[in-house]
Amino acid sequence: MIRAGLLFFRTLSFLILTAVGVSLIFMLGIFSGNRRSAGLHVRKYWCWLMSRIAGLKIDLEGSVSEPVYILVSNHRSYTDPLISLQHALAYPVGMAEIAQWPIIGFAARASGVLFVRRDSRESRHSTLAAMEKALGEGLPILIYPEGVTSGMKTTTRFRLGSFRAAAKLGIPVIPCAIDYNDTEVYWVRNESFLSHLSREFSKWRVTCKVKYGPPLSGEDPETLMKACQQWIDHQLEGYWAEWGR
Repeated sequence: MIRAGLLFFRTLSFLILTAVGVSLIFMLGIFSGNRRSAGLHVRKYWCWLMSRIAGLKIDLEGSVSEPVYILVSNHRSYTDPLISLQHALAYPVGMAEIAQWPIIGFAARASGVLFVRRDSRESRHSTLAAMEKALGEGLPILIYPEGVTSGMKTTTRFRLGSFRAAAKLGIPVIPCAIDYNDTEVYWVRNESFLSHLSREFSKWRVTCKVKYGPPLSGEDPETLMKACQQWIDHQLEGYWAEWGR
């Protein structure tokens, strides 16, 4: 009964807050003349409020302080960007399928997302070009270079593209490690997004540990990628030890 009540309340809150958020983005965009800035700021507060309604207890270390950066994180769950985007005013790179999802897709397009089809080389190249353009305009980027969610102790293979952009443009990379005390939060089962969302919305509370590392820079993308991945892996191993796994 309690789980059903939580699911109903959080689903209703999600729908209402999303509708209000999208409306605010368009209204503030009209009045300020800068819808992109409005989208980033409205999304930040939407993420902050929604994460608390969803029962996420966030244990935060570090911060994101660089004016322009590529925030690189491991990927566990749909809640990862919900957490990071309340700390970073950045454009996330997300899978193209999200754009077609009801409500969520519309909100993502309104608030600003760079969509990529990871199985398409042409799409990856165009997304990389869009990233470089955004970075050149002073807009930070959030990316999950694994490309998929994972429940492993450490990260899986990273894609090199974002590190090439960082090295080419002289933009710092900020590593981020994120993990949860409840492994059921990991979106690694063969289930739909709505099924996963409803299961997680039924949980009373989940603790999330997130740590932002020092800015990393370099002219060699592979060296930069390895340094970033090693930092994240080290933090994840520490989290797993704390969780007692």
